[in-house]
Amino acid sequence: MYNPTSEFDLEIELKDLKKLTDAVLTKYGYDFGKYAMSSFKRRIIMVLKKNGIKSLDLLIQRIVQDATFFAQF
Repeated sequence: MYNPTSEFDLEIELKDLKKLTDAVLTKYGYDFGKYAMSSFKRRIIMVLKKNGIKSLDLLIQRIVQDATFFAQF
């Protein structure tokens, strides 16, 4: 279950989310830039926790390098 007080919650800033949305747009053509950032941030935190990924940079790297992972995203 999602815990809104996750340690990831404090570490992800708007500029970090922008970096992720830009990477996805460049690689796959999907534009998450118009999503509500608070909702998108919660989704990213859940993906990080579910997959044991410790940083947004590592998530971006995995998304860009692994189309199958992105498809599940």
